[in-house]
Amino acid sequence: MKIRKWAKEDATAQDGKQSLTKPAFLGRDMSACSLFELFFDEEVTEHIVRLTKLYAQQKGKTNFETSSAEPKCFFAILLVSGYVPLPRRRMFWEHSPDVCNIAVGSAMSVNRCEELMRYLHMSDNLNLPTGDKMGKVRPLMTMLNERFQLFWPVENELSIDESMVPYYGRHSTKQFIRGNPLDLGISCGASTQGWAI
Repeated sequence: MKIRKWAKEDATAQDGKQSLTKPAFLGRDMSACSLFELFFDEEVTEHIVRLTKLYAQQKGKTNFETSSAEPKCFFAILLVSGYVPLPRRRMFWEHSPDVCNIAVGSAMSVNRCEELMRYLHMSDNLNLPTGDKMGKVRPLMTMLNERFQLFWPVENELSIDESMVPYYGRHSTKQFIRGNPLDLGISCGASTQGWAI
């Protein structure tokens, strides 16, 4: 671990320049889908499929089946719904020209999407760790953090700052900070490479 000392002096010209080498996997031309699949690979999707089936069985839906391709399609629909927000999720499947999304409608039916939304799980509810507020998503976070370290092995010239994400629902990690431009939400870290925020 590198020990840092504060020094009161002018910054040199090299302080703002990046000296990082590009990771080997970025040498290939990759689409957005293949980059997404670096993180949501077969191990992650099989984990989600297994726990989603388990939760459906715990809720009495014994004939619920899904494949490893279905969660990826479902996550794609969630990403599209964040990019093109509509008042209601079912509007993506309507036939009105102003709200219809052909890609979403042809990828999955609205009933199947809602069924996956109902049963989607990342951990076993019967074996949740006590005292862990993020216990329901902890297994997914652990797997994704392993992949983040593998596919972005940066050790220096990285600074972390935090920002507030607006959230008005009920959650134990929600904060209120008086005087901030956005005073109610969830505080999370954001990073930049090569310069401080």
